[in-house]
Amino acid sequence: MKQPKGFLRGRLGWFTLSILMALVSLTGACGSSETALPPADATYEVEGTIQRIGGSQGAYAEIVIRHRSITDFRNREGEVVGMESMAMPFAVASEIPVEGLAIGDPVSVAFEVRWEADPVLLVTGLELLPPGTRIDFGNSEAGPVETEGTEASATGDSDGADESEPEVEADAI
Repeated sequence: MKQPKGFLRGRLGWFTLSILMALVSLTGACGSSETALPPADATYEVEGTIQRIGGSQGAYAEIVIRHRSITDFRNREGEVVGMESMAMPFAVASEIPVEGLAIGDPVSVAFEVRWEADPVLLVTGLELLPPGTRIDFGNSEAGPVETEGTEASATGDSDGADESEPEVEADAI
């Protein structure tokens, strides 16, 4: 029996296509455990100092940053309410390396707010500022918070945060 022209090529083509589709779906499943997030409700840039490194928020690494006040911060309803200087936990996008960061490092951070997603606060950009950079937190203790630099604080067992500014949970804002 004579096969129609292109029969083998057609079957081989479908087989190749199905293998490629399987590989693509496996690659997507093995890539990242982060889920697609909705568009950000707002994006902010602020300077601060690293207070704690370690922990996680779901699939994301977590860092605590003591940041300057954010005068144009908007609440869930979109009203400009501002935010005072404080130490806050932030989830960190997977493409932002946290290796090499140390307690007390001065940083400039870009973060997104998604009121109806988890995580609510996500660092999407992080730049180390030159050592010794003084950051004005709006009080007499301006500048990077001094820490003991113990092994425990570097691993996140001790947050090294300023006692006068309690850490705020992300969902409390």
